[in-house]
Amino acid sequence: MKDFSRKVVLIIIVVFAQSSLGTNAILLEGHNLGQNGYVKYSNGLLIQWGYNSGSTIQNLRVNLPIAFYNSSYIVTGNVKKASSDSNVYATCPTSLYTTYFYIDRNFASPSGPGTTSGAFFWTAIGRWK
Repeated sequence: MKDFSRKVVLIIIVVFAQSSLGTNAILLEGHNLGQNGYVKYSNGLLIQWGYNSGSTIQNLRVNLPIAFYNSSYIVTGNVKKASSDSNVYATCPTSLYTTYFYIDRNFASPSGPGTTSGAFFWTAIGRWK
């Protein structure tokens, strides 16, 4: 009976090891953890991020580290500002392409609205396959 129990346990371990429990895991396909980087997953998810030092151009072009599958991705941004700055900022993507996007960086202040030339951080999430 002891040998039979050991065989049953061994069979269960082999079945468990060969089961699909571990085959549906989402794996890392590639990454670049730099200032302008990305993480690419086996299920097709792509997360990219970056920093732009700013520009006086109102509708600024931002190049992506790697291409998205299509232009159906999400972009968010945050303007970097001084702690003494009381303006309210908004970053608005205006056009999305697979390898770059355009973004406006606007502000509102007591003296009126405008376009900021300040630095900003951005994040984009979409598909790579």
